[in-house]
Amino acid sequence: MQTLLAISVECPKCGASLMDTGNKNNSSCIVLKIEMENQLVMLRLCPMYSNLKYKTDFEIIPNQEYII
Repeated sequence: MQTLLAISVECPKCGASLMDTGNKNNSSCIVLKIEMENQLVMLRLCPMYSNLKYKTDFEIIPNQEYII
């Protein structure tokens, strides 16, 4: 049986929580705001350790650096 570990993260600069608990299915996610071509877009990550699921409103380009 696999054990799941949920993580909670905060901004290393200001200490604000990066967790969003108010989404549709009442589960938490990690929310990152990314500046891309002079617009702000959102990236939502699953908080379960080693789970690579995510949701975003933009196309992620491999090997591209993003400012968070």
